[in-house]
Amino acid sequence: MLAASSKNVIDKYSALLDPSSAGFCQRVFSTDPAIYVDRLKAIGFQNLESVLDAGCGFGQWTLQLAGMNESVAAIDVDSGRLMFLNELLQSEGRQAELSWSTISDLAFDEATFDGIFSYSVIFIGDWKKCLAEFHRVLKPGGRLYFNFNEIGWFLHLWNNQPNAALNYDPREVAASAMLNTIEYERGTGGLSGQKVIEEAECRDELERLGFINIQFDAEGELCVDPSIDPVSFYPSHHDGLRGVREVLCFKS
Repeated sequence: MLAASSKNVIDKYSALLDPSSAGFCQRVFSTDPAIYVDRLKAIGFQNLESVLDAGCGFGQWTLQLAGMNESVAAIDVDSGRLMFLNELLQSEGRQAELSWSTISDLAFDEATFDGIFSYSVIFIGDWKKCLAEFHRVLKPGGRLYFNFNEIGWFLHLWNNQPNAALNYDPREVAASAMLNTIEYERGTGGLSGQKVIEEAECRDELERLGFINIQFDAEGELCVDPSIDPVSFYPSHHDGLRGVREVLCFKS
C-alpha cells in the first residue's frame, strides 16, 4: 500500500496534467504495488548492486526497484515527471538518483549497471541505438529487460481505440507508428515516435551487439523464478497477432 502522503502527491500532480496523462498516472498507481514487485522478482531485478530505470516516466517501477536493490538511477526526458517522482520517492522514504536524459545517449560510464530495466519506451526512439547504449553501460553479466509492440498492438489501437481522449487518438498513434516504421527501416526518418518492432529483427540486433541468453515472451509472461506467478498487463495477442512483447537478456 502507498502511504497517504504518496496519494496526496499523486493527486496534486494529476490535477496539473492533461486528462490522458492524469488518467494514466492514476491507473498505474492504483495498481497493487505487490504486482510490480512480483513482476520485478520474476525477471531477477532484486538484490542487485546498481540498476537503471531507463525512461522511468512517472516512476511506478522505479519506486519498487528502489526498495528491492542497493542503488537505483532513473532517467526520463520529462522534467515534470522527474519532479513528481522525486517527491513520491521522498514520501515513501526511498532513494534513487534521478536525471534528465534520453535513452539513446546515456550519460553514464561503460560497465556501470548490473541491470537495466526499460518499460514501454524503447520503441519511441532509435531503438537500435538504445540497445547499443544499454550494452555499453551494462557490466559483463548484467541483465537487460525491455518490452516493445508488435503489429497486433497497433491493430488493437486502430480497432478498439483504448483510453481515447480529447488529446489522445489511438488511431492516430497507430497510423503514425506504421509510417515511422517504414521510414526507420529505410533509414529516411522515423527516429522519433512509436514504431513496430518484430521479434526476429530484435533478436538479430541483440545477438549482433553480443547479448546472450535472450528470452522473448508475451508481456508479463517471462519468469526466471518458478515461485512467482506474475500478472500481465496486456493480452498476448490481438486478432491472432502478437501484441506487447518483453525481452530478458544478458551482456556476455
